[in-house]
Amino acid sequence: MDGLCFLMPASSKFGGVRETTIGSVRGVDLLVIPSSYNGNDGNDDIAILHLTRRFSGASVARLSRRKWYNVGSKPLIAGWGAVDRHSQWYQADKLREGYTQIADSALCKAMIKDFDPAKKICAGSYRSGLAGTAKGDSGGPMLLNGYQIGITSHGFRVGNEYLDVYTRVSNYGGWINQVFAHYR
Repeated sequence: MDGLCFLMPASSKFGGVRETTIGSVRGVDLLVIPSSYNGNDGNDDIAILHLTRRFSGASVARLSRRKWYNVGSKPLIAGWGAVDRHSQWYQADKLREGYTQIADSALCKAMIKDFDPAKKICAGSYRSGLAGTAKGDSGGPMLLNGYQIGITSHGFRVGNEYLDVYTRVSNYGGWINQVFAHYR
């Protein structure tokens, strides 16, 4: 795979990839999703895309191999999702970023019956005052110390608690290597 590849959730709906507020789009000529992904339980929500053209000046994040991160760590998240402006939701017109906070996996496990902390990272809370994800952010990266540790998958609410779920990149290292070896 000599072109640029990147990770995103299998659940994303896309027709291209935006680069700037001008609306630059790149085609996708290969999409690989794990055979175990079913779209119902949020598990294995990852895909590898091969783009038809590289982005100019794009930085490449290294993929994390670490299995666990400290509760309270503050990774950077980014996305093109909806923005709340004075209780009105608007689609972002530029890539936005902010810091979230890794939450205790037990909290997500208690709130979502099929939450698997080996495959997912639980983060954020609107009450924390930190950034969170919204509709349209799926596929955005979660970065910590220069490494991509997660991919925005989905969010959920129980009572007044809002939490975000990210696909844990380190769980898929073997699968990613198999895909790259197959398509080289």
